[in-house]
Amino acid sequence: ARMMNAVFGEKDLWIGVPRSPAWVELADPIEDWINWVGDEVMDMYRVCQRWFLGCIKFGTGILKLPWDRRRRNVTYKDASGALVNEEILLHDGPGPQVIPLADFFWSSDATTTGSFQTCEWIAQRTRLTWKELKEREASSIYLDVDRIKDQKRTTPTPLEEEIARNTGMEVFEFKDFEVFEMYASYDVDGDGNPEEIILTICAEANVALRAVFNFYRHQERPIHVIRYMPRDNSPIGIGLDRKSTRLNSSHIPLSRM
Repeated sequence: ARMMNAVFGEKDLWIGVPRSPAWVELADPIEDWINWVGDEVMDMYRVCQRWFLGCIKFGTGILKLPWDRRRRNVTYKDASGALVNEEILLHDGPGPQVIPLADFFWSSDATTTGSFQTCEWIAQRTRLTWKELKEREASSIYLDVDRIKDQKRTTPTPLEEEIARNTGMEVFEFKDFEVFEMYASYDVDGDGNPEEIILTICAEANVALRAVFNFYRHQERPIHVIRYMPRDNSPIGIGLDRKSTRLNSSHIPLSRM
């Protein structure tokens, strides 16, 4: 509550300060617009609740902030009763996502670099339904998702097992698919200079759903990290729950890729 109040207690989340006289008249409109985006589009209050909670409990809060453009094919009847099938745009803009620490992985060199931006690779484990996979295929994000149609996951993650123990609610059937999204430095053309790439794989099916160059001009990975207390020789921090444990990079089943 104290962290949330420190950030959101003021009137606006962002304050526009003109750096030159030419920007004085534009400062207030820009400030109003960016705060509207943070509130109505990005829902930053809800996002920061989870982001800060992970920071305090486990020492590290991880926020992914990609540009998200998703489309969907819909079917409905119009006013005349005619059947209409069309493609609609679900979202085209920033899409903040809080990544649980148990679903975030990194290469071993992050221990020495201390940065998830410059280490060899980072990865996010996520679970997607068949509907979500097809929507991403329709949005030209993934390619030919039918290749993993028979690869529904069959076991819970360690995080889900912990939730089941704490709540007494156990999942008996899984309807989703486990995929890993990786941001990596990889020498694609063999010229000795690694390029930044984005790779999405289903490790169980040994299938790559996406392999593209990092499309952000600044070439950074859309990962933002906050730490409750820094830790020596580690990219993650120390939180209030010091007894908590997590998986490390060796647990990612990527050896077959």
